[in-house]
Amino acid sequence: MKYLYLAIIGILSFIGNATAQKEKITNDTFKTWEKLEDYKISGDGKFVLYSVNRTKNLRQYLYDALGKKSYELNKGNESVFSANSKFLLYQTSDSLAIVTLPIRQVKWLTGVIKYQLIGTGNEQSLLLQKKNHLIMQSLSTASAQTLDGVSEFLVNKQGSKMLVKQGDELALVSLPQFRRKSLLKGNISSWTFDRSGENLAFILKTNNKTILYKYGPGLSAAQPVITDFDPTTSLTIADEAPTFSPNGRTIYFKVRKINHISTEAYRPTGKIARVWSYKDVFLNSNGLTYKAKETYWVSKLLSTNSRVIQMENDSTEIISEFGNNVILVRKIGNNNDAYFNPSIKSYCRLIDLRTGVILKDKITDYSTSLSPSEKYLTWYESNEKRSFCYSIVSRRLSITPGQPVQWGIADKWFLTADGGDYDILKVDPEMKVAPINITNSYGRNHNVNLSLIENDLNKVHVENETLILKANDPKNQQNGLFFKKVDVQGEPYKLLMEFKSITGLWGLPFKKAQDADAYLFCRQSVAESPNLFYTKDFKIIDTISHIYPERKYNWMNGELIHYPITGYKNGAAILYKPESFDPQKKYPVIFYYYQNLTETMNEFKTPDLSAGLLSIPWYVSNGYIVCTPDIINDDGAKIVEETVGSVEGAANYLKKFSWIDGSHMGIQGHSFGGYETAILITNSHLFAAAQASAGFYDIINARGGMYGEHTGMDCMLENGEFNIRRSIWEDQDAYFRSSAVLKANEVTTPILIEHGRGDSSVPFSQALEMFTALRRLKKPAWLLEYDCGHLIIDEVSQLDFTVKQQQFFGHYLKGEPMPDWMK
Repeated sequence: MKYLYLAIIGILSFIGNATAQKEKITNDTFKTWEKLEDYKISGDGKFVLYSVNRTKNLRQYLYDALGKKSYELNKGNESVFSANSKFLLYQTSDSLAIVTLPIRQVKWLTGVIKYQLIGTGNEQSLLLQKKNHLIMQSLSTASAQTLDGVSEFLVNKQGSKMLVKQGDELALVSLPQFRRKSLLKGNISSWTFDRSGENLAFILKTNNKTILYKYGPGLSAAQPVITDFDPTTSLTIADEAPTFSPNGRTIYFKVRKINHISTEAYRPTGKIARVWSYKDVFLNSNGLTYKAKETYWVSKLLSTNSRVIQMENDSTEIISEFGNNVILVRKIGNNNDAYFNPSIKSYCRLIDLRTGVILKDKITDYSTSLSPSEKYLTWYESNEKRSFCYSIVSRRLSITPGQPVQWGIADKWFLTADGGDYDILKVDPEMKVAPINITNSYGRNHNVNLSLIENDLNKVHVENETLILKANDPKNQQNGLFFKKVDVQGEPYKLLMEFKSITGLWGLPFKKAQDADAYLFCRQSVAESPNLFYTKDFKIIDTISHIYPERKYNWMNGELIHYPITGYKNGAAILYKPESFDPQKKYPVIFYYYQNLTETMNEFKTPDLSAGLLSIPWYVSNGYIVCTPDIINDDGAKIVEETVGSVEGAANYLKKFSWIDGSHMGIQGHSFGGYETAILITNSHLFAAAQASAGFYDIINARGGMYGEHTGMDCMLENGEFNIRRSIWEDQDAYFRSSAVLKANEVTTPILIEHGRGDSSVPFSQALEMFTALRRLKKPAWLLEYDCGHLIIDEVSQLDFTVKQQQFFGHYLKGEPMPDWMK
């Protein structure tokens, strides 16, 4: 037994030494970091194309699902599988590769400017543009047809017709026959097809007018739709692509003001006052950055009783998709300030496209949308905290349990989340039938949030369809996937549930093959980079990519911790420890925060230079422990107590562990986190160093400023992140207590402040005010001013700030020598 014990000690010692020998993250690590990017799956589910990015050098790979092997391809873009899954095409700078599957035989076509696959199934052909030649050839045979002098082309979605520009002539070409019909000559632009692919429209410019043309079945030649717009309206047709309604009976086009002059041309000079009025919808309405809208959408019904309807003007904008019968238009207002001035609130109106009549007006502008078949209008009333559904046919208004997430076919029903975001309900839009909990309360019973996964399959649902659901357990941050048939009673079927993030982050979506039960999804965790996985049944899951750059370095692990907060519910945080963690050592700790970060528990963090935040991988790899506590924000009037309680609660909890150096704890935050840092240093003496980026320090002063270009700060303070819920005249004490600069004399923590001179979210004057106050009080403070906005974007500036932040924490938390710039 003694020998076994010694052997285990030896193995553990070997593992520890191996970890200790790994490289530390440096400020150059990001330059060679590899990560997964775009991917797609063939229609038959047998092949996957994916890309790996390393220092902006993109490499692509073809994965054979049957052979379970990846093959590197030449670097390319515009990659696509053919509809029959027999070919893969991708383009390099001047050549097109055609890869025959599954044998991976590559044929190169040189001098290709642009290409497009047309047709469906086994009948797909290839269109190639080479200089002024347009070539159509079969993918599987050598047959080809050519059109000369083609500078541009546009193919309809069906692949049956093509518009080509040859010199100043626009022609229509039938495919695959390649029959050509001349439509018109002249200065032609902005051509488009309708959804059926049969009707088309384009714009012709002459010396003194702009004309909108159409062509389609029953017409022997292109016909003008609008020859001249009514000059009394001071509008003319804009040179922008028109579009058709889904049924092709209405055409939408844009008009512009004749001789339009931007509002900027009329801005006051230094000798003439710029007038601000309390009646202005937006602040600074006549200011330097304000610019009136220049183009407006108009519709024309293509029938014998055709009429033109202007749907937009200076004060309105279309917010729905272009429909067959109705359109949803927003009256532009200022919802940020509407809570104290209801007269400037934006609202929506429903317009009949055939008559121009307003069918319903003054609709709340919040999650307002039309159903796909234009039968219903839905919105959320925030004051009443209720969802509504309006029947456009019957004019009946119903209260529904939630907003539609997805609609069923023909608008017969829609899916929505239940009241707690646990389960999914199937809802009759007119509420004649009670909502059905299609997940059978599984989410609520198991404390799991179920939601529809974001992929193309869930656009419009059919009866008895199998839904793909994603799941999250908010207590332990497990994530997973479920299957559920819409019309089959019972609980959803669990495919997997694990302590990893399953798809949805980094722009890495869940995907399914078009014609097969084959799926792609991504996994990632704190300790593992995002990688791509393939499965047909979620029982056998194959790893496609093997991207693990973190294995070269002393990486990190993360765990959820919970701790008591005096006077509040228990707090939660993520604790990041180095892979080389040794409980016999003492580690300095940095607390990094921004509201609720435990939601990112399983998110992989790529090493990078700092844009004003904390690069967690660098600090953990270089001997720090990082803790990201959630910040309580139940009542903004108590923001001081809640912020201090949240972070001190985590700090006091960690100080109990022998491996935490309780006398060397730092804090860091950006933006609202920067403001929270200011609150902490003026109300707590636990921390040895603080670094605040782009934060507020005086909200009394900030209240009189701007949030963005045309909105005052009141909305942000009363209803936004600060959540004070009362104006300064209603609760002056809350504003005084929440302004850190007024307690600058209480500061005992050295602070490094970073702020961009051009920050439009938080003015630089905020940082200057805090710094000058601390300087006047002889408190240890440094201010780093960069020529940037709210974030540091320039790589040179990022590196400079990253190094200075590291040196600052290194000096105060590790006892490293003070750098020259701090002396």
